[in-house]
Amino acid sequence: MIEFDLLKLGPAQRVGIAEDVRADLELDKVVGIASGGDKLVAETWLEVLLSRECSEEVIRYRQEAVRDALEYNDAVLRMYQIAKEGYETAYREVFIFRLDNPSLVVYEVSKGIRILADYLEKLLNVVSNAKFSSSAFKGLVRSLTSNIDEEFIARAREISEMLRFGSGAEFSVGVGSLNSLVNPTLLLPEDGGSIIGRLLPLERRYTYRLDLRDEDGARILGDIRNWVLSRIATTLLNSFEKFMSFFRDLAKQISFYVGAINLSNFLDKLGIPRTYPEVDPRKFFFENLYPLSLAVSSTRKPVPSSLYIDVEGSFAAIITGVNKGGKTTFLKSVGQAILIARAGLPVPAERFVIPSAGTVLTHFLREEESVLLRKV
Repeated sequence: MIEFDLLKLGPAQRVGIAEDVRADLELDKVVGIASGGDKLVAETWLEVLLSRECSEEVIRYRQEAVRDALEYNDAVLRMYQIAKEGYETAYREVFIFRLDNPSLVVYEVSKGIRILADYLEKLLNVVSNAKFSSSAFKGLVRSLTSNIDEEFIARAREISEMLRFGSGAEFSVGVGSLNSLVNPTLLLPEDGGSIIGRLLPLERRYTYRLDLRDEDGARILGDIRNWVLSRIATTLLNSFEKFMSFFRDLAKQISFYVGAINLSNFLDKLGIPRTYPEVDPRKFFFENLYPLSLAVSSTRKPVPSSLYIDVEGSFAAIITGVNKGGKTTFLKSVGQAILIARAGLPVPAERFVIPSAGTVLTHFLREEESVLLRKV
């Protein structure tokens, strides 16, 4: 069983006013740069950025993984491509519309396993050459390589070939009381041993071959064949669904780090510095923080801002200035940076310290409120 957790997201729930925060802080601009038009990257980023719960431990965990992703960006991008393409290819090619037809289920699922075996091999080749140091990516590589190897992939392909229509899959049955047939068993190749057994835990029996001219016998054997296949169809389908879940989850979790790579490239292109945020309960401090959404809109390096607050306990800050003096841009840049910091991503600043990993809430003036104020 391949187990991994690259995000420590858990059963995440969005903050109650997630859509308001998304609009107020112009997150779509930020996510647009991170995703590069990739829908899965955009969805994952919004899920992480708008998550209600977070902790310092999770922030540090993701920061380590982001560092890995930036250092080994070619490997991470390749892993994402393989996971996403593998899932989409199998989803597109495997078509099961009748679960009551065991021959169809076994045929389609064996085709899917053959497809995913090819992508597992590609994935193994990538992770074998990457020297990750973070707990997140090292855990993924360790779980993957301890459960999947070249022999496993070879046997998975062998099973898929054996179960295809016309491949000559063999089976056996026993004779019970009153000449009834009992114990239908699919026969596996003798060298299939332990690896095949991990996919299909079935037994071996001797083989009986029917004369090709025996039409009634052929019909009976066809019925027995479906009976035998019905016993393994569910097991095979469950195995396939587990593989599909692995590829789907891997693509989703790695998509977050693909976004981190894209954002880092964008900041480098504009010459904007980045720093990994710190958490200090006494301080809310940043030096030369750049408004990210403004940088996206203008595609140039904007004017940064700085702030230093060092207090004991709760505090509030009042931002004042003339109309169109940059108050809104300043607040948006701070809100965006806090969300990015909570996600474990580098912030567009020379230094950034937040007092906690708490939830971000916003309340910007709405159009209907503006109309009400004019009436008053």
